[in-house]
Amino acid sequence: MTQQPATPRADVSLEDYFGNGRSLREFAGGVAVVVYAERHGATAALRLGQTLHARFGPVAGQPVVHVIPVACLLEVPRMFHGLARNLLRRQSPDVVVWIDFHGTLQRVVGLRPNLANVAVIDPQGRLGGAHAGDFDQQLVEAVVADVDRCRRGAEITPCPHSSG
Repeated sequence: MTQQPATPRADVSLEDYFGNGRSLREFAGGVAVVVYAERHGATAALRLGQTLHARFGPVAGQPVVHVIPVACLLEVPRMFHGLARNLLRRQSPDVVVWIDFHGTLQRVVGLRPNLANVAVIDPQGRLGGAHAGDFDQQLVEAVVADVDRCRRGAEITPCPHSSG
């Protein structure tokens, strides 16, 4: 019997728009849904994130689902990082946005430009699914299916960097 390769762990550390270090390890035991995009996919990612946040309320006996918005700002020069943080704080005063200034998510999960990108991380910190696409029902359903599978503790199989 051949052993399948282990699913990659999604140990991602970024910072939020306050400059505080953040890590997906904060959500161990829950399902983390990371919704991210670069500048041209931000509108689709925002709508997707709002839809997913509204969709996943607490379910008795199942892991909590955390929807985490991330702005991928690799193209912003270091000298303008503070300005970018301030702009995001003004644009999103109610939801703390994480920032990826260094292309971390692109390296770990993949990033399709001009689209909403989603990584679903299971309660053990493993990548449970990755998707990219325009905001549409098909993308939402694919993410919901991954989250439901992770909540149930179903076997995680390695997935491609992005689909959709």
